[in-house]
Amino acid sequence: MWETNTARHDFSRVVAEASDLNDLQREGWLDDARVDSRVESFCMEKSAHDPCLDAQHGFCGDQGAIFFTPNETWAQPPWFVHKMILDAAGWADELVAVHVDGMVNATHPGCADCWAFPCCGLNVLAAKASKGDTLVLRIVNAGTVAVNVTLAFPQGQRVPASFVRTSLASTTGTAEGPDTDNPIWEPERHAPVVYPRLPFAGGAITVPPISFEIYVFTMV
Repeated sequence: MWETNTARHDFSRVVAEASDLNDLQREGWLDDARVDSRVESFCMEKSAHDPCLDAQHGFCGDQGAIFFTPNETWAQPPWFVHKMILDAAGWADELVAVHVDGMVNATHPGCADCWAFPCCGLNVLAAKASKGDTLVLRIVNAGTVAVNVTLAFPQGQRVPASFVRTSLASTTGTAEGPDTDNPIWEPERHAPVVYPRLPFAGGAITVPPISFEIYVFTMV
């Protein structure tokens, strides 16, 4: 069991979860046991079970992906990372090499430099359908500013005609804070937004801060 324990209960878990899955699948893809055995932080737990009882370990608070009470069950933001990947998985099954040029300057508590995750920068994974008519792009922006991304395709390769974008982004533009989880009184405060299909007119897309986005491109 490959478990994530971020010692936090907020939107930073979305960034960590999506980056972890991108990293594992980029290195091993579908034939790696680490991908098959990967689970989220603590999976399911009772809400409010940890009133700082683990303070000696340096953290307080719930960390489950799914919370439950006697009469309600609801998902936390990182659970939707798995749902988004699952929903897009049927579109592409062949890993594609991606080169990311440039980093994003941003601040994050406890970070000494820009290379220390999750200070800043983009984490990108791409895969295509075996017949080449679909390309799936998974982008994590761990920075606190939006990033304009220009997509460049090798000469002679098929290019996108249109795309569908699914976005899970912090509404506050930050990773930590009282409004970066899904409370019982607002269980879908942070949930993926699926935008209508749009034509792909150029190579530029804008990735919001503290976000995980999936683009499903239909190729020409």
